[in-house]
Amino acid sequence: YVLVERYYGRAGGRAEERLVADPATTAEANFFGVNEGAPILVVRRRALDLAGAVVERRVSRYHAPGYHYESVLS
Repeated sequence: YVLVERYYGRAGGRAEERLVADPATTAEANFFGVNEGAPILVVRRRALDLAGAVVERRVSRYHAPGYHYESVLS
């Protein structure tokens, strides 16, 4: 979050992430080449500055087979 601090003057505080397996929608199934309803990983992130204000919201989707997820937040 160096760029957030540099360009917006908001120092990073912490981030929260939640990983869930959700069924693929039609669009996601077409994109990943899987059947509709197949499980995909969904990662939702919310990052906060030191004052507790949200500086990032992100939702990412991943095709699960063979995927490794590692997160180091500081």
